[in-house]
Order: sequence, then structure tokens, then C-alpha cells
Amino acid sequence: MALFSIWFSLFAAIAGAVMTTMNPSLGFADHSWIYLLGYGFLVLLIWFFGILPLAGDEVAHAKMGWLSPLFWAFVCFAWPAVGAEKICTVLANGNAIFSQLFELVIPVFVALWGIGSMWHVGAATTMDPPWPKVIGSEFKGWESGWLLLAVICTIYVNYNTYQHATDSIRLNPFVQSRADADKKLDELVATVNAQKSLDHTNNKAAVREITKVLQAFDALDKPAAGNQKKALALKNEAAALEKKGDNKGAVSKYRAAYEADPGDARNAIALAHAASSAREYDLAVKHLREALLIDPRSTEAWFALGHNYLYGHMQQPEAIAIAANYYVTGYWFSANRKTTLKHLRSQAETEPKNSPGARAARQALSKITSYQ
Repeated sequence: MALFSIWFSLFAAIAGAVMTTMNPSLGFADHSWIYLLGYGFLVLLIWFFGILPLAGDEVAHAKMGWLSPLFWAFVCFAWPAVGAEKICTVLANGNAIFSQLFELVIPVFVALWGIGSMWHVGAATTMDPPWPKVIGSEFKGWESGWLLLAVICTIYVNYNTYQHATDSIRLNPFVQSRADADKKLDELVATVNAQKSLDHTNNKAAVREITKVLQAFDALDKPAAGNQKKALALKNEAAALEKKGDNKGAVSKYRAAYEADPGDARNAIALAHAASSAREYDLAVKHLREALLIDPRSTEAWFALGHNYLYGHMQQPEAIAIAANYYVTGYWFSANRKTTLKHLRSQAETEPKNSPGARAARQALSKITSYQ
């Protein structure tokens, strides 16, 4: 049964690791492949140390029952992923080495506590003395006072991991058709920029054509409304962190707010602005596109998308033209076009003449004025 328990625990640890990546507040989709490889390695490393009581030829293994693989799968489901994610988060934050060493204290403690919980809860539920050598003869099984705490912690991390994964699926029903939705977003940009005139009053054909594209967005499944009070409280906490200059912390809080209420495009926009302040332009673009899938008429989101796409892809020759197209699309949906034009002119005039921002603004202004 020890061998079966090892395999069951491995499959459970992998499942827990995958479910952890589905938690939007952790931002796995925003990290590089190197981060994901490091995360996967640490998951396997923590799992390996956690199942050491099952290794070798131990007397206690002979007393394991047929339910033992399920118990070991239970104790190994979440701990490897929880420990690995916390360690990776610290290592990826870009802080100085001495600062990282200090910040690693709690994540390493969590990982070690998880390994200890896997050892002792797993052994206590599936074995009898004499205990495996790695545990030691001093272990008293269920008579150990701290074992109940380890069980409670294991139940909590398992439930939390499962709940976040299911919430992600439940609150984001359009994720499965995201590729088609992204195509519709690009189609909307192309449709607006293909018009000969952006005059709502006189160009009725443009209004009809763009309205037809918008109807495709209205037909999409949208994320369900979440906990608005919780989202607001988290955004207030994020704003306080921004005032302190903690942009990374603010991004984390805004991400949690978006997770709490993903049906409100403003939460995705707030998260994108925070990511932009932290110079995480690709992350900002990702969340702005999510906001526009919910509300494709948001001028604020279109202009922010133009800005972040531009500064996230400055090495690409077409980035200026793409950003200009986003600005033009935002202008089409603007409720106050005079203010929007004023903003574009300010960007074109106040930024250095040959900067990407000024060039994109001039290109957008050239399109808008030629259309008129």
C-alpha cells in the first residue's frame, strides 16, 4: 500500500498545483515560464520530502489499509502548492537579496509546516507504531497535542485551494471562449478605424456597423456579479498601499478586488492602472482587455490599453499604429469628445516630440481630424 499511496499522493499534489494556478489573485497567468518551472520544481520537491515516511522498507507499511492511498492523497493535495507558491512569490518580487532572505522566513516556515503535517497526519491516519525512522519513536500519534492543529490546517488549505479554483470557473464563464472574444475585440478596433467619418450624427452607416459588432459582445457570457462590498474594501486598501509607494502590494490587493467582483469592469481597470504604475505593462494590457470584454464602450479602458500596449511593446515597429488605433476607438465611444481631444493634444504636445506616446497621439489625432 505504500507504493500506491506514493502514486496517489503525487497525483493529488499535481492536481492541487494546477488548481492553485487557477486562483486569479495569485496572478499565475502573468508570470514567465521560468517562474512556472520554478513553481513546478518546488511543488515536486516539497511533495518528495512530504512523503518520506512512505519511502523504504518500514514495518509500519505492512499495517497500512486499503484506504491509505486516499488519506495520503488528502494530506498531499494542497501543501506542496501552497509552500511553493509562497516561496516563488518572494523570489520573483525583485527585491534585494538580503530583503528576500528576510521575507523568505514565513514562506519557508509554511513549507516546513506543510511537510511536517504530511508526515504526521499521514502516518497517524494510516500506520501504527513502530513509526517510520524519519518520524521517530517519540511521536505519540493521536496523543500528540499539535496533531489536531495540523489536521485543521490541512483541511483549511485543501478547502481554500479547491474553493478558489471552483470560484475561478464559476465567476469567469467566458474564459473558455476567450480566444473568440479577443478576436471580436480586434474586430471592433478594425471596424472603428475603417470608417471614413467618426461623426455619430452624419455617419449612420458607421453607427450601424459598429453597433452590429457590439451586439456580439452583448451576447457573450459575462462574469457574474460578486461581492461588491469586499471589492470596495480591498480597493481602498490598495489605494492606501499606493500612497505608501507599495505598487506591488497594491497590485495584489486590486487583483483580489477583481477576483471578489469580476463582473465590474472598473475592478479590472483599477488592477490594470496599478500594474501600469508598477511598470507591468503586459499585465495591464491583459486586464484592460478583460475589462473591455465586459464593457467595450469604456473610453478610459481603450486609452489605458493604448498607453500600456505602447510601452509594453516599444521594440515593435507596429506598436505606435496599434496604440493609435486604440485611442481612435476610445474616441468613438467618448461621451465628451472635446475633453478626449484635449487629452490627446496634451499627450502629443507635452511628451518629448519623438517619444512613442507623442507619436501615437499625433497619429490618432491625424486620423480623427481627417475623418472629420
